Amino acid sequence: RVSGDYGQIVTNPPYGERLLDKEQAKDLRRRIRFALSELEYRILDLYLSGYSYAEIAEKIGKTPKSVDNALRRLKDKLKKIL
Repeated sequence: RVSGDYGQIVTNPPYGERLLDKEQAKDLRRRIRFALSELEYRILDLYLSGYSYAEIAEKIGKTPKSVDNALRRLKDKLKKIL
């Protein structure tokens, strides 16, 4: 199929490459889970799900500033493992 404005042909990767990608993704999720605290991991999940700082704060019973601080910490941690 054609993708974007460049007329590039997009093909499905061979099964082996998809499997490797799944394994890499699984390993990355494991490393992220290990690097983050329970609170940071929950905040990351909510943030990636599209919640605002205020909505996350309300869901976890913290202030928006606490959410901001946790996101800053977890971003620094993620930079180290990526």
